Amino acid sequence: MLLKPEVVERAVDLQKRSYALLRWVADHVDQGSFTFQEAHRFASLPEAAHGWLDTHYETLPRNAQPAREDLRAFANLFASYLETSFDMLESPGQQLYSPANHCFCPICSWLVNAPRLVTKKLSRSDKGRARDLQCAVITRIAKECGVTTIDPERLLDNERLYEAAALVAYGLELEERMKDAGAGRAGLALWRAFAWTRQGSPKHGFELTPQLILDAETALAAEVRDRQAMSQ
Repeated sequence: MLLKPEVVERAVDLQKRSYALLRWVADHVDQGSFTFQEAHRFASLPEAAHGWLDTHYETLPRNAQPAREDLRAFANLFASYLETSFDMLESPGQQLYSPANHCFCPICSWLVNAPRLVTKKLSRSDKGRARDLQCAVITRIAKECGVTTIDPERLLDNERLYEAAALVAYGLELEERMKDAGAGRAGLALWRAFAWTRQGSPKHGFELTPQLILDAETALAAEVRDRQAMSQ
């Protein structure tokens, strides 16, 4: 199998902690704990992130604090967020807010501070690169199963398999990001392939777990074997 359970568990845990820390950093810029320039530097450069994390390790929020031995991988993941998924705005300004999101008249809405973190916009190239990574995952799984005649593109026409391939590719992408060698915004495109609806909005209550990724690989392997058997 392409994925080792213990590696996936570590990667998902560090991913959640690094995202929690990025949110914490953005909030503390607003509170004046550090300047935007300082925050952006240690939230975007792995070496700067590692130095800052090492210095402030004991004061990190508990839900974002990794094990000491994971600090380097964690720093790489943390710093990768501003490359793959988010832009941190120096002056986010304000936006109109309506609690029920149904009426934006002056009575039912008011201005609030806009978020400092905004998700990146994906290009056609980013989505194409993500699909290439999904195809590569299917090809690698097929090779592991001793199958050489599979057409990855045909499998991706199936929504269930499309999401499964994105999950496995994202799991591998997390491993690369821990080494400071990810695929950039293609990683965000992979995330949206399984964590967002086809209508383009986040799935309510979705939570990434190691088991979800591992089950996706198992499902892809089973599908590859079944299609091979049917073709014989």
